[in-house]
Amino acid sequence: SASIPAARMEELSVGGGPGGPVADVFLCALPVFFLLYATLKKHPLPTTASLPVSAAILFVVRTAYLSLDPLETTALVISGVLGALTPISIVAGAIFLFESMASSGCLAWMNTAMKRLAGHHPVAEVMLIGWAFAYLIEGASGFGTPAALASPMLMHLGHPPLQTVVCLLLMNTFATVFGAVGTPIWFGFGAALDDDDDALVGVGWRAALAVAVSAVLLVPVVVSILVPRKEVLASLPFVLASTTAAAGPALAVSFFSYDFPTLIGGGVGVAVTALLVHRRVGLAPPRQRSLGHGMAETPSASPEDKEGETRAHGSGAPAAGAPN
Repeated sequence: SASIPAARMEELSVGGGPGGPVADVFLCALPVFFLLYATLKKHPLPTTASLPVSAAILFVVRTAYLSLDPLETTALVISGVLGALTPISIVAGAIFLFESMASSGCLAWMNTAMKRLAGHHPVAEVMLIGWAFAYLIEGASGFGTPAALASPMLMHLGHPPLQTVVCLLLMNTFATVFGAVGTPIWFGFGAALDDDDDALVGVGWRAALAVAVSAVLLVPVVVSILVPRKEVLASLPFVLASTTAAAGPALAVSFFSYDFPTLIGGGVGVAVTALLVHRRVGLAPPRQRSLGHGMAETPSASPEDKEGETRAHGSGAPAAGAPN
């Protein structure tokens, strides 16, 4: 645990149990084996039952087989529970954000506003919602919220469900380095680097550089999951400009902060991408939506559009297609 000094952790370490190395490995891995069995069997146990049982098995192995002091083992359990409160609180915030946007009608309003802005241009829709907006949400709450918010929006615009989820999950990997206000950096590497800010910033900007280069090269490929490749290539200047608008500021911020690169990069990316879409900068005229990519032509004013507009103007209902 991050709250226990490294020297103390060395004191708590043991050389193994009486059964030899093979028995040590098997018994220490037993909680993991149980968890896999309980999760993958025909009638899986709920995690509310399987996880505590797995923890109890590990407790017994440590105290009965490895002969660790039960009091010290209990202290480690308490320390681990307290450490887990940090990511749990962030997950709770992500759930609260999603539920608030859905119940307040914000998703319905955003559906209507982004649909009007994109003008049924598939490349503009994917980059504005699936890249820039999702990048911003990842920086604010992380933990799957971008896919949960953006997927229903893109599906409501006519994109196929399976390809939409795959595309957004791949897009999200470019923003997860810093996650929700830098959680993967300061929570993931803090203990290993003794919470040294300079070292954490060094990890951050190197990761941001690698992600920025990867994004420029790979985002057009990811977009082609939802949009025909020829159409992506025709609008490649727009795709690269939108990608750089988010990844560039994130890289710049990462040189002095590991908390806000994704949040600031996403905010700048949304603003710049929206402006590029509005001015049609780098966007080739859209073609008919390809049935091969699971996209049907969208009528100019469908009943779903009118329903979304009605919700957006104050009914407060969740966005069409949003998961409950």
